[in-house]
Amino acid sequence: MSEEFDIFSDRDSTMEDAVRQFTICNACRYCEGYCPVWPEVHSGNIITRNDVLYYSNLCYDHRDCYYACPYVPDAHEFKINIPEVTRKIRKKTYEELTFNLNSSLEKKIALSLILVIPIMLGWIFTFNNIYSPGPISFYKLVPKYPLIAVSSMLSLYLLSMLAVAGIRYRRLVIDGLDRGDRNTGVGIAGITTLLNVLAHKWFRKIHYPGEKESNVRFGFHLLIFYGFLMDILSTTLGFIYEDILAIPSPFPFYSPVVIAGVTGGLMLTVGGLLGLVARFSSRNKQPFMTVEGFDFLLILEFFVVALTGLLTLLFRYTAGSEEVYLMLLIHYSAIYTMYITAPFSTNVLHIIVRLMSLNRFNNHNIP
Repeated sequence: MSEEFDIFSDRDSTMEDAVRQFTICNACRYCEGYCPVWPEVHSGNIITRNDVLYYSNLCYDHRDCYYACPYVPDAHEFKINIPEVTRKIRKKTYEELTFNLNSSLEKKIALSLILVIPIMLGWIFTFNNIYSPGPISFYKLVPKYPLIAVSSMLSLYLLSMLAVAGIRYRRLVIDGLDRGDRNTGVGIAGITTLLNVLAHKWFRKIHYPGEKESNVRFGFHLLIFYGFLMDILSTTLGFIYEDILAIPSPFPFYSPVVIAGVTGGLMLTVGGLLGLVARFSSRNKQPFMTVEGFDFLLILEFFVVALTGLLTLLFRYTAGSEEVYLMLLIHYSAIYTMYITAPFSTNVLHIIVRLMSLNRFNNHNIP
């Protein structure tokens, strides 16, 4: 790990405490088999700072290790709390991967202006379109090509941020790990990683949101994950119908475009609501873990985007054009907010970071 990317200074006790805790865990080995972290911890003798960065971002936050550990803060002077110390490491990692853009008041104000000003201008320039007469068409609110241009720029922004985060994470962590005993089956590891992700292998039967094992996180994460993919499918089908097959929108309710969109919206709404309830429940039932506002952000945004999208469609069949266009404008504002803030939430960056960590784990452990 180069000095440039050594994100924890010598005066920062978080990293040293994490190394201390993982060193004790490596000697104990009681938690072996609980999650992908522990085979990696137990595969070496000396725990380094770079190892800790990798373990923390491979962690699925099961919290099983906390409930199994005999050395937790209330029970032993070792004060082992792996879920909390890895949370702190992840937070610091995410800040570094996004160039610490939300680390100071000035930067937070700048980000707030980037968020608020375009939304205000959008409302000013499109509000009168809410009263457009005639049959309902979403392009009466925002014309097609300006809408495509803005959507493309937002998508490019988000993908660029994720790509940069992935490159920096590889340089920060993955490239600095010992490769002496790694498997060279990158293709097999990649396929295994994809299957793990699609099946949500590491989300089942974990201690969340309380001390009893449950599939709560598996359930709401599955709904959000596949709900989002269904909405991407709906958008793709809409493009094919309108721009390739020359079938103009709005599409009928029985159209595959609408069916996929409604299915995805319902999955995101239910999954988002369950996720928010689980977050609040965990904060109350598991005080050994810190829960911050950004931990709620993306789930809340998914919920609002999905709900406003469903309400827009519902109003199209049950209300007047003014109600439809007003709800659509709220929906667009929610989408813009989600895209701008997504790279700074803990839930988005973990997608690329954990994916890379899991791929390294599979590459390291496949026979």
